[in-house]
Amino acid sequence: SIVKVDLNGKIEQAEWVKGLDAPKGMGLHNGQLYVADLTKVVVIDTKTGQKVKDIQLPEAQFLNDITVDADGNVYVSDSSAKKVYLVSGDKASVYMESDSLERPNGLLAHEGKLYLVDMQPGIFYEIDKNSKTLNKVAEGLTSGDGIVPVGNGDFIVSNWNGEINYLFANGQVKKLLDTKDAKI
Repeated sequence: SIVKVDLNGKIEQAEWVKGLDAPKGMGLHNGQLYVADLTKVVVIDTKTGQKVKDIQLPEAQFLNDITVDADGNVYVSDSSAKKVYLVSGDKASVYMESDSLERPNGLLAHEGKLYLVDMQPGIFYEIDKNSKTLNKVAEGLTSGDGIVPVGNGDFIVSNWNGEINYLFANGQVKKLLDTKDAKI
């Protein structure tokens, strides 16, 4: 299920959307929430919380993250199949696949560019949208997951082990937080 929380982190609705398989990444565009749900993308109307449709992805194995570009194109990583899918309207296709990828996870469409973090080796890439080639930006982001831009070509990259890293535009990585070391 998906929980709805307010801007202060208070739970508004514990099971806002039910009946999902294994939801992971989410992307928002024009009032629709796109959710990576194991082998399909579920589209949800954000006003009603109702599922609008399921979009099946060919040969999907373990969908993980989603990002939506300014034109409404939805990109979805498949960590097991080493692919990135493209959903445009109701059509899904393989956008790119590469044997160079081990476990593609975090995705971000930002300012006309597409970024990906391969969590197994911890490499952060910019994907060339024309050739679909991977251009390495940085290393040292093992288990990399979420990507958020912070300006001037810098990013915050989280991982599912509880670390938060700052990625400078020059490729330098600085660990900001490791919750394993934090006293809560």
